Amino acid sequence: MIKLAMVCLVLIPCLAWTAPPATQPALSSAPVVKDGLSITLTLPSATFAADEPVAFTVQLKNVSQKPTSLSDAEHFWGWRIGFWDSRSGGTWQVHKLFFEDKKRVLSVSSLNPGQTLDLPVVLDAASEQFEYKWDIAQADPLKTVLRLAPGQYQLRMGIRFVANPARPGPSPYWTGSISPKPLDLEITGK
Repeated sequence: MIKLAMVCLVLIPCLAWTAPPATQPALSSAPVVKDGLSITLTLPSATFAADEPVAFTVQLKNVSQKPTSLSDAEHFWGWRIGFWDSRSGGTWQVHKLFFEDKKRVLSVSSLNPGQTLDLPVVLDAASEQFEYKWDIAQADPLKTVLRLAPGQYQLRMGIRFVANPARPGPSPYWTGSISPKPLDLEITGK
């Protein structure tokens, strides 16, 4: 199993975030398999306080019989991450607030058959690196917030992988889009 360090949402050194003691067990989606790649979404708890970072882990697993490579798997800014708001029927999309260096070197992760890659994500509003953008054509389609309001949400996301022509992988690249099953969560006022 490959474990990556916590993905931090700031481009400058940051303090490591430590999760509070879990009052609820972790919540994981059922695996979704597409073309030999499995994806699972895990929340450390189904409840987050309004002022605490929303953390989750995406696990990718090679369930094929052949090695595969993933281009820039741990760079979640290219993922589509949204929180469906059950009150209003719309989605708050995670939107980065910085420009990326076009010369950034894309990473390559190689997975042998049966091998997994855990990708932890922490959405910490204190980092000031992202906002939640309202993603529905209603009265205020450009509305943005730094924190989700207390309420019930469903975490929905998708990842699109492309081949990296600048860095050939040791095995063929897995290309395409894959999404885990959504998970319900609650943001509390405390």
